[in-house]
Amino acid sequence: MAGMGSATAEDIHVALYGDDAYPPYSFDEGGAVRGIYPEIIREAGKRMRGFSLTIRLLPWRRLLEAAKRGEVFAIFPPYYRPVERRYLTAYSAPILDETLAVFCNSDILASPRPAWPEDYYGLHIGKNLAFSTGGPAFDQAVEDGMIRLEEIPGTELNVRKLLEGRIDCYINDRIAVLWTIKRQFRTTYRYSNRIREGATISSEQGFLAYSGFYKAKYRDGFIKAFDQALRSLQADGTVDQIVRGYTQ
Repeated sequence: MAGMGSATAEDIHVALYGDDAYPPYSFDEGGAVRGIYPEIIREAGKRMRGFSLTIRLLPWRRLLEAAKRGEVFAIFPPYYRPVERRYLTAYSAPILDETLAVFCNSDILASPRPAWPEDYYGLHIGKNLAFSTGGPAFDQAVEDGMIRLEEIPGTELNVRKLLEGRIDCYINDRIAVLWTIKRQFRTTYRYSNRIREGATISSEQGFLAYSGFYKAKYRDGFIKAFDQALRSLQADGTVDQIVRGYTQ
């Protein structure tokens, strides 16, 4: 991918590496770099004087190993794990909140159900196969038979079962659910009448994280410039606009 903004010969060229299979946040689509994080980073690059950015994507485990070996300067979008990933020695300002939420058939949420998981006892809830759970209290409720859990492969199939009423609710990343509905189901189903968003379960933040083993003279200057550009994108609504493009 070419550099971003109006690059000059004097600009420092910097490659940033992201997850190639994390839709809609970051993913490879026919060899093209797609996703919310790449779009935000592209826009940040346009506001960073003296730097020209390139985005490349790799499988996540390979990406972490490359950062650990000092083969890449910075990666996105890891969560903040300073003990688990000691080789990532600096993080950008938070780029985006990633929220785990529960979506239900509209009749299930005819009355508010703000408490998770207590307000969802007695329901049939789906989640992606091998996906992280809805927390310890949810796991205990499933074990005690208070909630019936069904593990289903893939977001699209889960959303389809929810739309068809074969499960009561579905837990997943809220942006991933809204993006899937927009891409696959908006013209087929009356989404606004069939599904509503319920309780927020948890939230994490995605970052641009810097390898401590990649030696670059421009490191401190880049970190400062990227954070400054990112905050300006957040302040003027550009980040929100990018997210809406994937969810509405």
